[in-house]
Amino acid sequence: MILEVNRSSFGLTSHLVTDAMGNKAYLRLLFNTPWRTIVVSDKATDILSSKIILNLNEPSKIEDVSWIKPMSSWVYGGRCM
Repeated sequence: MILEVNRSSFGLTSHLVTDAMGNKAYLRLLFNTPWRTIVVSDKATDILSSKIILNLNEPSKIEDVSWIKPMSSWVYGGRCM
């Protein structure tokens, strides 16, 4: 995504970046896209304390999440390790 700033009006305009064929997206009707947000502040602490991303998500449909454990994985040769 490209973000253009109008310095006289302080307006922000965003544009999707095209792929090698000049397309911005490949979609089938009907479709939904995820939220895209831009958080702007004079202080980094304001950005870190922002709850905007949490507030955009709908509540979890999984009632008991105690079994979910954080982990990391990586892909090597097409296999998840």
